Amino acid sequence: MNSIDAGATHCDIEVKSERLRITDDGQGFRSRKEIEDWFEVFGFPHELGEANRRVYGQFGIGRAQLWSFASTVWETAAFRMDVDIKRRGLDYHLQEDRSPAVKGVRIEGRFYERLRPSELMELEKELSELAYYAQIPVSFNGKAINHDPRGEKWDFTTEDAWIRVKDSGELKVYNLGVLVRRYPGYSTGCGGVVVTKPEVRLKLNMARNDILVSECGVWKRIKPFLQKKCDERMREKQTRLSEAELENTAKRLLAGELTTREVEKIRLVTDINGRGYTLEQFLRRPEPVATAGRGSRIAERVHQARAAFVLAPVTLERFEAETPSRLKAKLLRVLKRDREGFERQLQDRVFVDDMAEVAHVFKDGHDVIPESQWTKQERAALQALSMHQYRLVAAMIAAGSLPEHARARRLRLGVSDTAEMWTDGRCSVWVERDTLKVMKQGISGVQAIVNVLAHEYLHDQADMGSHQHDTEFLERYHELTCSREHGMLGEVVPCVFRSYVAKLHALGCPLNGHILRELDDAEAVHTEEPAHSRQPEQRSAKPTSRQIELMG
Repeated sequence: MNSIDAGATHCDIEVKSERLRITDDGQGFRSRKEIEDWFEVFGFPHELGEANRRVYGQFGIGRAQLWSFASTVWETAAFRMDVDIKRRGLDYHLQEDRSPAVKGVRIEGRFYERLRPSELMELEKELSELAYYAQIPVSFNGKAINHDPRGEKWDFTTEDAWIRVKDSGELKVYNLGVLVRRYPGYSTGCGGVVVTKPEVRLKLNMARNDILVSECGVWKRIKPFLQKKCDERMREKQTRLSEAELENTAKRLLAGELTTREVEKIRLVTDINGRGYTLEQFLRRPEPVATAGRGSRIAERVHQARAAFVLAPVTLERFEAETPSRLKAKLLRVLKRDREGFERQLQDRVFVDDMAEVAHVFKDGHDVIPESQWTKQERAALQALSMHQYRLVAAMIAAGSLPEHARARRLRLGVSDTAEMWTDGRCSVWVERDTLKVMKQGISGVQAIVNVLAHEYLHDQADMGSHQHDTEFLERYHELTCSREHGMLGEVVPCVFRSYVAKLHALGCPLNGHILRELDDAEAVHTEEPAHSRQPEQRSAKPTSRQIELMG
């Protein structure tokens, strides 16, 4: 943003784990007075007219954000400014009459804390989003990251902005081409992108990461326009509404902006099977109301048998209700406002917060989930486990737990409310869908899955029915997983973990905090040298690609 304000025609950013460089060809600082007025002093001490000519700059404090993270050397024209607030505070070294003169500004920085691989990946992602519609070419580590909004197709063009709407996802708002805020889709009923046109500036907070909605006249025109267009789309749609549209409608209903008559054709209630119901259809059902996650076989059977109306969790989320009983309280307030007949009917309806209260008479078996119904995360987990089953089998053979001719078994996905895994004892092992989710916990989750998988390999017969483990079985399992002599499964775990992360990455699945932290820990173990052997000049020589290597 400073580069654009300085009239630059490009801005190039390079970031490594220890350092950064930013260069542009703008006007830079042209005199010592400009450095003293605009670099040394925070805020704008110069005339208001100069500030008004800026596209973005309103406060004159942006450089301090960079100073908080790194020591920096600024070169511009014949000047050099050295800033290191950790060592010298806000004092800086200024050199003049340097040659050759630098056109624009060049900033070299060294981070006070080395960026972890995950932080570097996140920085590239965030900066690419922030500068997506920047008004001049911007590159990050040699790759162009900005796009010209005038060359894209937009759903609406107003005097203020270019607008694209989507049925789902978040709404990204760009102020003069730079990302300001992501609004959840329910805020206006749609996702999409809003980019204000050149010279159309949103009124922002000092951090420039939010819109001052009560003061911003531009946003007061854009938001109602968006809501109006989304309402028109909802009325015209022949297909089911998107989740953003449903959530927007539910929240406006709760706020009193819509009446039950206005939403009577909208299917605001979703059951555990994904089927939608209007409020009237839902309210006319007499059975108790409960909730359970999609894929719960017990809950599906309860719902199918009409022992209870089982809501999908997304219904509670639309109405910002933590439990079915909280949903009942919120709906009662709505009905008291404009549908008293249904209010009395709802008063007598039972809403239970514990699924067990309506499911205690049901029992579940073992069902197989077709591969076509696996999620990307499930596919990544099972592929990673399958890749390294030979390591597990080899470890168990070495420990004497399996015969020499033992072979890996095919891993499949299943559903059961009574087993974490089960096997036919010969060719296959089924992993319960909810059990597989512990892989998201990182190394500890992988360890738990590998341990249970070893348990299934110890069964040489089917264990889908009721069965007992004798003392010999339990001793073999304990020796295999716990003893120092044969606790060899620990060698399998990091291999599975690395392959799991690589598969998630390849399939485009996000890596959660557990996994990213353990990747960083693994990278640190492989790159850290003993303190007594580390030379000062070698501290920045650690490889930055280790994380990708660790992922396989």
